[in-house]
Amino acid sequence: MDLLVENLTYWHWLTLGILLLIAEIAAGGVSFLLWIGFAALFTGVVTLILPGILTWQVQLVIFGISSVAGVLLWRRFVKDAPVAGGVVLNKRGSDHIGKIVALEEAIVGGNGRVRIDDTLWNVTGIDAAAGNKVRLVAIDGNTFHTESVQE
Repeated sequence: MDLLVENLTYWHWLTLGILLLIAEIAAGGVSFLLWIGFAALFTGVVTLILPGILTWQVQLVIFGISSVAGVLLWRRFVKDAPVAGGVVLNKRGSDHIGKIVALEEAIVGGNGRVRIDDTLWNVTGIDAAAGNKVRLVAIDGNTFHTESVQE
């Protein structure tokens, strides 16, 4: 082990980076392996550019810092970013917030139904006749909360 650590070269880092990227693909999109793989590739390129200057300790520090930075940046900017467009998994109705739709069934006693595409959705709001327009303002489970729209 000491012989390997003391003789780390650029191709060790490039091989590690490629193996981590392959592991990322095999794991089905875990994502943090991707950034650690990029850190290993980065360390390999730096070691290739500065072969005699970087000791194995400095190489490990470069790899450690770039791994942590890559994962933190991924968590900050990619992982927590809202999904733009399309249906959000397990939050199908959230795409319809803000739409104005006609009541399919009257709101009576605070409850009614609207048709969106091929689906009937439960709605709550102020009592209104079938055919009246309402704005979908929020969703709780599979029930939209509505407000009346003046035509």
